[in-house]
Amino acid sequence: MQLLDICSLKEILELLNESESTIDRRRAHGIKNPLDPMAWQRGIHWFQPNERGRITYNKAMIQIWLVAVSQEDRQMHLNAIAEFQRSIPGAKAKRFNVA
Repeated sequence: MQLLDICSLKEILELLNESESTIDRRRAHGIKNPLDPMAWQRGIHWFQPNERGRITYNKAMIQIWLVAVSQEDRQMHLNAIAEFQRSIPGAKAKRFNVA
């Protein structure tokens, strides 16, 4: 399974049928709560090369997140994150608290 599929905000808005402000809140939540196993993480779910750079999204990981949320399956999401990180040379693994 390919876990990297870069796409635009427009595609994510259509996929999730959510507003741009909701997507912004999802990104902000991940920044403020980096150990939340269900949060969107920079470098996994979304990318921004620098502070002023254009934000892009990883459609594959967001689709897995959507299924995991729908099934209330944190472990599915964590497993996908771990697999994604293993597939990227030099990526640092993050630790999550699973309660």
